[in-house]
Amino acid sequence: MRRTILIALACIVIAFITNHLAAYDKSKEKILHLDKITKIDGFYCIGWINTTIDGKLISFDSAAPIYLTRGIIPTGSRIVLHPNLNIQYVSLKKPTRIQGLLCVGYGPDSPAIQFFPDGNLKLCYLIEDTWINGILCHHGYFSRVLFSQNGKLLSCELAKDQKIDGKLIKARSLITLYENGKIKLIRKSNFFRSSVFDLLDLVL
Repeated sequence: MRRTILIALACIVIAFITNHLAAYDKSKEKILHLDKITKIDGFYCIGWINTTIDGKLISFDSAAPIYLTRGIIPTGSRIVLHPNLNIQYVSLKKPTRIQGLLCVGYGPDSPAIQFFPDGNLKLCYLIEDTWINGILCHHGYFSRVLFSQNGKLLSCELAKDQKIDGKLIKARSLITLYENGKIKLIRKSNFFRSSVFDLLDLVL
């Protein structure tokens, strides 16, 4: 069962990343296999990599830690780059604290965290329930947390009943916020959905 779930998740991650490589002309890409650690565009790579025809790095598995302003991406993580060569997506090799948040990671098939082109965190999945901008966000492989470019919380699943913008909102509801913290949208909690995802979190 675990293998089936991992394969399904891998397909979702691959499809998601593939759909976001549109900035590159697919007819001008190439796939290479590196038998030894090689430095390309400032990154240490090993194994399968994807580049443009002229050798500009698109995606790779990291062969060394990558030091960010607020966090270190561990060796063995799977990386997709923005056209400006800043990191766009990362499937973390292991749980890692990025910009103050402990993010999910268990290898190339783990859900990808996402960065804006300027390096600020855009999307992540939490290892533990975490307070962000005064809101307790739920953890898990299926509970994404979304940020604006200036670091404001835009969306998360609530870890407990909370009063937000004058409204009492039930735990496990999915909220979407404006940058000023006002409620934009609420998707009410669903017991069946939450139970299934909790079970999958335990299995994974």
